[in-house]
Amino acid sequence: MDFGYSCFKAERINVTLPALLVKHINDLVILHPEYKSRSGFLAAIAQNKL
Repeated sequence: MDFGYSCFKAERINVTLPALLVKHINDLVILHPEYKSRSGFLAAIAQNKL
């Protein structure tokens, strides 16, 4: 399902994740700048799963 970022208004959410998971996400985003940010990574993964 292709949601395309431009067709939705961004909404701020608050999630709680284990510290080690956040560290792994941060490390991955550093290695893969196409995600641009932690939020970009989480949005891309969610879009892929939906």
